[in-house]
Amino acid sequence: MKRLYFAVPMLLVAAGCTTTPNYNEPLTEYSPDYGYRFRNLDAGDNSDSLFVILTFSGGGTRASALSLGVLEKLAEIEIEWEGRRTRLLDEVDVISSVSGGSFTAAYYAAHKEKTFTDFAEGLYQKNQSGLLKAAFSLPNMIKQASPAYSRTNTAANRYEKNMFPGMTFGDLLENGERPFIVINATDMGIRRQFNFTQDSFDLLYSDLSTYPLGYAVAASSAFPGAFSALILKNYEQGPDFELDPFYVDQMENAPLGSFLRDAAVDANSYLDPGKIFLHLSDGGVSDNLGLLPVISNLTHPDHPWGLIPVVPGGKEQKIVVIAVNAGVHDKDTLSYKGKPPGFLKLLMTSGTTPMGWFTRAQLGYLQLMIEFSQIIQVDGDAAVLPQGSNAVRILNSEAPRTFYFTEVGFDKILDNEERAFFDSIPTSFTLPAESIDRLRSIGGDILDQDPKFQELLSEIAIKKTQYLQNRR
Repeated sequence: MKRLYFAVPMLLVAAGCTTTPNYNEPLTEYSPDYGYRFRNLDAGDNSDSLFVILTFSGGGTRASALSLGVLEKLAEIEIEWEGRRTRLLDEVDVISSVSGGSFTAAYYAAHKEKTFTDFAEGLYQKNQSGLLKAAFSLPNMIKQASPAYSRTNTAANRYEKNMFPGMTFGDLLENGERPFIVINATDMGIRRQFNFTQDSFDLLYSDLSTYPLGYAVAASSAFPGAFSALILKNYEQGPDFELDPFYVDQMENAPLGSFLRDAAVDANSYLDPGKIFLHLSDGGVSDNLGLLPVISNLTHPDHPWGLIPVVPGGKEQKIVVIAVNAGVHDKDTLSYKGKPPGFLKLLMTSGTTPMGWFTRAQLGYLQLMIEFSQIIQVDGDAAVLPQGSNAVRILNSEAPRTFYFTEVGFDKILDNEERAFFDSIPTSFTLPAESIDRLRSIGGDILDQDPKFQELLSEIAIKKTQYLQNRR
């Protein structure tokens, strides 16, 4: 027994000395043209005149399965665009993801067609079910005794080994194909969204190309309470570094208290030499839909990321935005009781309610922004025309944009009993096979019923194949 008393402290000391997380590496030199950026991926056969953006929300395996179902649906739809026949899936240019949706987005970017076999099979095999067991196994508990190593690092290592073996963002860059993925987490220090793109890593003077894909997914899905924050290093900027002129302009000219100015100030805060670490948690804490990068790039053509390419005038640019929202509505049981909620219920409600309301506000704002941009009248003084509208685009010899925005969410389900079923699916690592089956199917069913998506298909679709019928 005495030996045990001595052995445990020695193991903990050894863990603290030898166990370190896989930190991000510094840049050897700065270049605004280097690394995993949208403009560095070859468009290939993707046409910028048909620009497809997907956003995958958080929600555990529920979100992973729902977003998988949407990918499957897009793979079934054959289109003809600019004289070429292809699948609508092959025209996807950008996927912005959060938490559970990041698993699907990253897997598709890394493995493409294997997503419909290997990733789908993993959902049914409940590969995630062993995560907590692994986290509380003796070897990992010893590692987690280190202040710098946590359950999130255990999860990251598991994802890197099983889902993305040895794969980094540099591999995605070397592959060179769209879609460009934006994996979103939350910087707990400034309480803002942080994105795994080289544009964001530039602010850390860090090289995203060497960073493991599995670690980014782990940060995006590190739900507070279940997982601790994942740590990134913020390196001192070299003499060759320059803050993007977009941020400089916003800090100097945007109104005080405006969103853009605050975002620029937050970006500039990474240049503080005393700020040496970032602590990243679940992306859903700051944006559970992953829509912020899309909105920022749609509203500001000079945004440094340049996610939405400008098409020369003379033709229409169709921009398709499909927001996959796996959020659920919990049944109201509290209002029927006189007893006040307990501490745990109060804590969960205070944490998730703002997230839900922000999600609805985002969707509403994006819809208003799209309606606003459709203004095409060009009469009058160009100086007073709405910035970002089609009127301005036409005057600038750019193609006017037509938007097709669809939300794939359980609110869109017409049948009350069916909607209640999906709202009852918990946010968890594992789900019954029946739930996964129905989640994969409902995404396509919602797209079939959506008027705006059907309007798009009436203009570009040839037929709906049975591409994946035998895989469901």
